[in-house]
Amino acid sequence: MKIKCAVFDFDGTLFDSMYVWDRAGEDYLRSLGKEPGPNVREDMRTMSLAQCAAYFKREYTLPFSEEEIADGINRTVEGHYFHDVLPKPGAAAFLEELRGNGVRMCLATATDRYQVEAALKRCGLECYFDAVFTCGEVGRGKDFPDIFRAAMAHFGADRQNTVVFEDALHAVRTARADGFPVAAVYDASEKDQEEIRRLANVYIPDYMHLEAFRAFASGMPEGQKRCVIVGGACIGDVPRIRKLIKKDDFVIYCDGGLRHRAILGAEPDLIVGDFDSAENPRLPVETIVLPREKDDTDTCFAAKEGVKRGFEDFLLLGVTGGRMDHTLGNISILLYLDSLGKTARIADDWSDLEIVSQRTVRIGSEYAFFSLLNITGQAEGITVRDAKYPLENGKITCEYQYGISNEVLPGKTAEVSVRQGKLLLVKVRDD
Repeated sequence: MKIKCAVFDFDGTLFDSMYVWDRAGEDYLRSLGKEPGPNVREDMRTMSLAQCAAYFKREYTLPFSEEEIADGINRTVEGHYFHDVLPKPGAAAFLEELRGNGVRMCLATATDRYQVEAALKRCGLECYFDAVFTCGEVGRGKDFPDIFRAAMAHFGADRQNTVVFEDALHAVRTARADGFPVAAVYDASEKDQEEIRRLANVYIPDYMHLEAFRAFASGMPEGQKRCVIVGGACIGDVPRIRKLIKKDDFVIYCDGGLRHRAILGAEPDLIVGDFDSAENPRLPVETIVLPREKDDTDTCFAAKEGVKRGFEDFLLLGVTGGRMDHTLGNISILLYLDSLGKTARIADDWSDLEIVSQRTVRIGSEYAFFSLLNITGQAEGITVRDAKYPLENGKITCEYQYGISNEVLPGKTAEVSVRQGKLLLVKVRDD
């Protein structure tokens, strides 16, 4: 089985629990003396809880805040998650099969976290999942791909080997349009099964009949290579940086970065540059010669070229230090790649840098310090756990960068997340 990561929907895909929501909206509205419209069930199916709350407030002129409406809907259904809902037949055995094949798993669901976690714990399935992502926390429903991208980024994986398991047509359509392989799971609540079959890569009628899925999984391509971009800034700790490069990496050297070729021991797969910092070596390697007057720096062009060639994971070396304008420009490449749903980091002699956006990032004890910097102008709902200076639902502005020099608690792995906006995470190594 060549799948590396699996992203499961909860209601209707993993658990037989869509009945919980079939009448939830109607029951809630009637409890307030409002007669629900004929399309409430269908409308709710494509929405996150926050979207449902906004919809009810707008369409039924409810005299409550959206948060109060969402809480009311949750109270209507929460008892089922704590006491009633069960996994689909064969689901537990399927999860065990995936885990036995080394597949990492997480959940991506429109249901609130506390309800999902209650059902998982009651049924003994929480051990299978690395993380739970909810539409409410991500900030968008599954008519946008944000939640699938967040799950993929959590794994540090690529789309090619991250399979999305879904039962709802709108979610299948979204995941496929964003390039994810989709395994569609039958649920009676979704009426348009023919369209789902047409869109999905593989169709699972139930977890007792997995022959088609296993054939699909065995035929998936191997994991995609990583794109390593080497710039011309100083590399002092050669042993550390050299260790980061893998044999199967696709290595792009940018102009002056070619001076690191010998010390890194990595031959170029591609050379790009305007060669104002070094002569074109005219090696028997693909080389793209750029004009000297252009909008993109050589490093930025290399990143865009890596995106064009389909890479999902990027490592940038030799891009910090020296000229401050170049350093800041190269950090902005992390933002560019993050906006495309790619995973990317910068490594230098002392630090590892990456963007924290719609995912939880974990920081191990090998780092002496870590800092969170607002570089986009807006970062709210910041949570820091298992660190010397914890934070809950915080806000960091560009004018007041108080998130510098935090520390992981002894024996712990710190966690950082941000609900809205993006942060630059700088992890300083302890060696």
